[in-house]
Amino acid sequence: MPVHYDISTNLNLVVYICTKTVSAATFFQAGDKVALDPRLQPKMNIIIDFYLAELELAASDLRFAIEKMKETRQRGHEVRTAVLTKSTSMKFLGDAIKFMSHESPFDFSIFNTEKDAVRWLGISEEDALLFWTKTRKFTFKQHSTEIESYLSSAG
Repeated sequence: MPVHYDISTNLNLVVYICTKTVSAATFFQAGDKVALDPRLQPKMNIIIDFYLAELELAASDLRFAIEKMKETRQRGHEVRTAVLTKSTSMKFLGDAIKFMSHESPFDFSIFNTEKDAVRWLGISEEDALLFWTKTRKFTFKQHSTEIESYLSSAG
């Protein structure tokens, strides 16, 4: 599975680590698991780490994403999301989603560094970066051969 997550109730934070190629449907399947996780609380901050992943997206996926955002709002969750990526096209995607959905409960922004993402969320930088790093290491340890294979084919 190319999308992994962990939740820190102390930091009020959900971290998604994405690897390889991720479709919108795959990402939102992981989001559905998070929604059922008993550690999840309303108004948690979210970090989506796409740094080592590629997003596979069709125009229809934008509408699907907006519908998922509306479902989140109906559940009473207001979400602030920082997305980490090295892809410039992700910035355009974020702008498109903001343009298409004025009523989105998501306040999100795209970043190229971990520190900028954490600072924007306004949470403890040291603690958040430590939790993020542990989550990333656990993900990579669990799926090291998949990630190594992906990195060697992408490079």
